[in-house]
Amino acid sequence: MQVCLLVASVLVGLLGVSEGCTPPEGIYIPPTLEEKMMKSDVVLQGVALSVEPDTRFPGDDVYSVTFEVHCIYKGSPINEVIRIEEA
Repeated sequence: MQVCLLVASVLVGLLGVSEGCTPPEGIYIPPTLEEKMMKSDVVLQGVALSVEPDTRFPGDDVYSVTFEVHCIYKGSPINEVIRIEEA
């Protein structure tokens, strides 16, 4: 469950900065959690209340998540329950 919380926290921060890209040449070293958090505008801790497939993208692994925020590590104050779409 904690992994889901961490993933959801990181996804929230990455939604605003995600871009399509080509695979890097040579050896690829994925960014660490710390690097992802530093680049994110928002980092939250909480609980996923529901996870549903986003029907606007049939066949893709795209979901909508209702998320209960317990702690804001980075970013402005937000509602206690938020909806994350196209994640």
